[in-house]
Amino acid sequence: MNAIDLNAYRNELAREILSTDDMEALQSVYRAYQRAVNKINGYDRGEISKEEDKYPMQCSEGATPYLSQVELDADIEAAINDENAKETEVKRFYERWSS
Repeated sequence: MNAIDLNAYRNELAREILSTDDMEALQSVYRAYQRAVNKINGYDRGEISKEEDKYPMQCSEGATPYLSQVELDADIEAAINDENAKETEVKRFYERWSS
């Protein structure tokens, strides 16, 4: 299966899941998905023990943020200033050409 077919299948599956309103059906889909992932990862054949790879679906990096709150606030402030500067530039351009 090539990448285009795989992405199309993912999108179709996601649409079907998102349109489902039945909680039992969603829980059943989730359990079936977990069984399929475990089968692919080799848990059902005993190739990988659960102790060797306890959490295969979780992120391995820490939960520390990449930026501190001060850095985030500075980035937001810079973006606001850039946007205000662009608006001012557009106003000047419009005023120059409209008179």
